[in-house]
Amino acid sequence: SWARVYLFHMIGSSFHAAIFSSMIFSVLVLLCFLPGGEGTKHQLSVVDETRRYIILSSFGLAPGGSIIVQLSNVVFKRPIDAAGLTIHHGVEAAIEYTLDVEETCVFDELGNDDPFVARIPFNIEDDKHFAGFGKPSYAFPNVYLNVSSKNNGSSSELHITPSSAFTGDVYTIVFRVCPHGTPLYNIQIHMVEVNPGPDYLGLGLRELPIVYASTAALFGLVALAWGPYLYKLHYVMLALVLFKALSSTFHAVDYFYIGKHGSADAGFAITYYVINFARGMLLFLTILLVGVGYGFIKRVLSTKEKQLFAIVLPLQVFSNIAMIILEESAEGSRDRSTWRAISFTIDLICCGAILFPIVWSIDHLQKASEIDGKAAISLQKLRLFRRFYILMIGYIYLTRIILYFMESTIPFRFRWLTALLTELLTLSMYLVTGAMFSPYESNQYVRLAKDDEDDEDVEQIELENIATHTAAADGMRRVQRPRIVSEGFSTTELKNDARNLQARLL
Repeated sequence: SWARVYLFHMIGSSFHAAIFSSMIFSVLVLLCFLPGGEGTKHQLSVVDETRRYIILSSFGLAPGGSIIVQLSNVVFKRPIDAAGLTIHHGVEAAIEYTLDVEETCVFDELGNDDPFVARIPFNIEDDKHFAGFGKPSYAFPNVYLNVSSKNNGSSSELHITPSSAFTGDVYTIVFRVCPHGTPLYNIQIHMVEVNPGPDYLGLGLRELPIVYASTAALFGLVALAWGPYLYKLHYVMLALVLFKALSSTFHAVDYFYIGKHGSADAGFAITYYVINFARGMLLFLTILLVGVGYGFIKRVLSTKEKQLFAIVLPLQVFSNIAMIILEESAEGSRDRSTWRAISFTIDLICCGAILFPIVWSIDHLQKASEIDGKAAISLQKLRLFRRFYILMIGYIYLTRIILYFMESTIPFRFRWLTALLTELLTLSMYLVTGAMFSPYESNQYVRLAKDDEDDEDVEQIELENIATHTAAADGMRRVQRPRIVSEGFSTTELKNDARNLQARLL
């Protein structure tokens, strides 16, 4: 297939060609997946669906807010026992309830004893024909459930409105089918969830524009404080911080627009996706370059390092594509969970892969400290890379695992804290990495790199002097040879070759 051919081309081609091809491919995909309805005005249309339940949405309802669910074009192509909607306090409660009643029908009379679940059954005629909503079996305290039908039940609405005594809560709506065997149905669902303001983000998420705008300002200040630039890698670091500041800025604008209008603006969403894609590529590129010691302990990349780059960066392209498709998929769609798993898995693979260059650098420095003439310098570099390795492990563990579980357990009113902690952890990682490899002469790593370069220059001069004097003593003409540059960790090899040559000549 074309995808397989493209993947093998990425791995087998040169380093620069792989990156360039990945960028072109990602831009084409970005143009294909334009924003189509992200926000709290949902439109879900399924055809020939076979799932027994669909989680439609989860919304933090505030006093004075409302949730409207409109159903149309409901067609059951196979006989069913029952169907309808259930309302729960959060996604976790909905999933737990689904597992508990997996072998029974939630709309049976004997199953209506759960005070934490509201059921709104469908009126089904002849086991197949939808005839509107039935009577809700239970209403939550201080919340009203009102149903209405139009056109003989072909179009029906459910209104969820709180009373004056309501203090706020999160509600998850699930569509369920109790079939005789495997269900097969078509349905169109339109939902509008809004709080006074208007606020379409809901409780627990309406703080997100402020969170991202504030962190964007912090990243901007960090970018202004960065400098001077002793190595090319320092320019890459600056670009990373700038793109992160821009990414957080447009993320804040995107959420602000969703909060005010209920759906994303196409222009802001596309701009955010493009900038966030560039930010993600720069993040992994920077970590890989720092991990291999590019510009500090070596000047060129080895073959295996180039191959690693050519694998990780295209994988990041696919991870960003999966993220875009995920965010632009309608809630409740079949592909949404698939793309979420793909994005999460690829991201974890990339996070694991970027640790290999750091391990290679640590192993190289350990060997250099044993056989090198400058053991003290190698040991200091070794300690620095070990700290950088621990930093990366902690960052990956916290942002990819701990915050993932925290998001599912934190109270709904404080869901914005997950985004804030993610941004602050990212900022902390940038600051610590910048402090370790900052472009100032007083920095320990830069000073070590400078000392190493000076020592190599001195050894090179000494080697040339020895060769010149020896050639003159033998009455031979000295021929200028081209300088050989190794692709790997060449420092130790050059020193050993120099000492062996000196021993033979003397």
